[in-house]
Amino acid sequence: MPAPSKEFAYENDAYLLRRSILRLRFDLIPIGMVIISAYLYQYDLWARQRRAAKQAKAQNVTTTRRSPGMANIPVNPIEVELNQLAAESGDARMRPVRRPSPKPKPETPQWYVFRSGKSEGPYTKDQLRDAQQISDRTLVQLEKTEWQRAGEIPELANYLTQK
Repeated sequence: MPAPSKEFAYENDAYLLRRSILRLRFDLIPIGMVIISAYLYQYDLWARQRRAAKQAKAQNVTTTRRSPGMANIPVNPIEVELNQLAAESGDARMRPVRRPSPKPKPETPQWYVFRSGKSEGPYTKDQLRDAQQISDRTLVQLEKTEWQRAGEIPELANYLTQK
C-alpha cells in the first residue's frame, strides 16, 4: 500500500493530527512533568519534615522518660564524658549518668544497756556511742539475747568509747 500523498493528508487533516500529536509529545508532556515534579517536591519536603518531627519526638520521649525520683538528681559530667569515650571506643554498655542518692535506712533501736543494776533502752548504735558512751566492759543486750560485754561483740567495735 502506497503512502498517502500530502494532498490526501491535507484533505483528511491527518497532517494536522500528526502535528498536534507531536506538539503534545514535545511541548505539553514536559510542561506536565514540571508541574508534577513540583508537587512531588512539595510532598517530599512534607514527608521529610514529618519524619524529622517523629524522630525528635521519639528522642524527646526517651530522654524524658524517667522515674519521678530521678528528676532532681544532677547529671554527673564525668560519667557523661566516660560514656562518650566508651561509645567512641565501641563499648555498647553505658553506665548510668544519674544515680539515685542512697537513702539510709533508719536504724531501729534494738540495743539495751545494763547500768546501775537495771536495764536501759532500747538504743540505736549511734545512741550507744554518743549518749550512753559505752566502753568495752559495758554490758549490752541485742533485743532478747544474753547480756554480753560490748568489747566481745564485733558489730559494736566502732561504737566503743575509750575509758
